[in-house]
Amino acid sequence: MTHYNIKFIIRNILRNKSLFTINILGLSIGIACALFIYLWVLDEYQVDKFLSNDNGPYELIMHFHSNKDISTGFSTPCLLAENLNSEIPEIKYAAAVRRWNNITINYGQSPLKASGIFAGKQFFQIFDYKLIYGNSKMLLNDKSSIVISDVLAKKLFNNIGEGLIGKEIQLQQNNLFKISGVFQSPPKNATHQFDFVVPFEEFKSNNNWAFNWNYSTVSTYVSLKNGVELQLFNDKIKKYLNNKRDKDQLLTTLEARKFTDAYLYGEYDNGQVSGGRILYIRLFILAAIFILIIACMNFMNLSTAIGAERAKEVSIKKIIGESDGNLIIQFLNESIAISIIALILALVIVVDLLPFFNDLTGKEIKWSFNANTLGMALLVTLFTGLLAGSYPAFMLSRFKPKDILKGVSSLSSKDLSISKAI
Repeated sequence: MTHYNIKFIIRNILRNKSLFTINILGLSIGIACALFIYLWVLDEYQVDKFLSNDNGPYELIMHFHSNKDISTGFSTPCLLAENLNSEIPEIKYAAAVRRWNNITINYGQSPLKASGIFAGKQFFQIFDYKLIYGNSKMLLNDKSSIVISDVLAKKLFNNIGEGLIGKEIQLQQNNLFKISGVFQSPPKNATHQFDFVVPFEEFKSNNNWAFNWNYSTVSTYVSLKNGVELQLFNDKIKKYLNNKRDKDQLLTTLEARKFTDAYLYGEYDNGQVSGGRILYIRLFILAAIFILIIACMNFMNLSTAIGAERAKEVSIKKIIGESDGNLIIQFLNESIAISIIALILALVIVVDLLPFFNDLTGKEIKWSFNANTLGMALLVTLFTGLLAGSYPAFMLSRFKPKDILKGVSSLSSKDLSISKAI
């Protein structure tokens, strides 16, 4: 925009303060809503992504075949992980995992409540949880060992120092476990939330049915060796359970899926992915677009409401040689300028209300002025400014000087209404 255009925009804003205020409020609220949705969608896409690598982790699921129908289950036999690890050379690591919730923990003080998991020896080699103390290859070798989170360590010992290694804590009033490591608690955007990890061998030693292939009660995770293609691996393990389960059981096939995809694509229909939280994401994206369109329509209506007042301005400019194209650019510049001001106010709204938004959504979203967030904010602003200013720009530029000079406008403000155009 030229210095002349900037002065002209400021003059028009000061001339129509009430209209400017309403437009700013409408656009800023619309942009703020769109930015909140953007932050939520971005966070949803980041769930579990900190664990992702080229080789996994992969989650094994089971498809049960009955006549022409296929149902999908996410629990597997307890023996699956260790057997696959020894029999399938494409597997690098494998581990079974089972939840252990609402557990009482004692260490010479009032008991605490915590939730944890039983996990196979290679759990910390499959999942890239940050270890503060301990060797990922040795942590779960002893079935009387336990790995605790830094948060639980602070609750129990008021510190996370290396001196914690070797200390014994009591679970469920009678089981003593020796601390072998400390890990950083999973972030809020992790689907696995746990305070401690106990060796899976401890679970097996207390449950004889864990050795029965017909019982599917645990989750099984694997990492593949370099260069192994997922489709070829799935073809190989597909019928693995045929000779493991009793003949009277339903025909079952195995499939490995990327663990980081499970959160968004967790629903299956007849053995195929049919949706999941990705549907909510798409719905909210459409909602954000709809909100912006509504804000833009409000801007259009308010701008065209004073169309008759600006008719003389347009006519005089045309008489002195201004082209329709330059007039359109002027009006678009005005709307983009207003959108930029609205963006600044929207950013203030987002930063101030983000803690309440996190409480509402159960997230821990943080606003940072990085290239991605600012780029998206500017893109939304540009889209809003161009869309909001397009209709007034093209319609107001159509005023005819001869009609205005005669005192007759070929387009009344009522005719300029966006609702009229629709």
